[in-house]
Amino acid sequence: AVMTRAAQRETLANEQEAALIAEEGLRTARAEQATARRAHEAEVVVLRQAAAAAVEALTAEEGARRAAVAAVAAEAESLKERLTEAEAAHASDEKTAKSRAVKRITVQM
Repeated sequence: AVMTRAAQRETLANEQEAALIAEEGLRTARAEQATARRAHEAEVVVLRQAAAAAVEALTAEEGARRAAVAAVAAEAESLKERLTEAEAAHASDEKTAKSRAVKRITVQM
């Protein structure tokens, strides 16, 4: 089957149109791919920022917890010192009271 010149031109025009359509489709697919890649990159940035913020919050929370533990330990140490002082004062008071009682008994004899 021999094609006429008109048929050849029409076939060529159809092929060129198909090539242009395919090229446009490829450009569209590439643009969509680039858009998806940018969206993914933006999502990665947001997730990294969220992770960094979470680490920062945990670090701050850990610091606050350590400060609270240190404050409680300091308070406990202070209370132990006050208790020791109170016990020493009480023992001293008891000694003084015994000493006075002994003196009174001695004086009465």
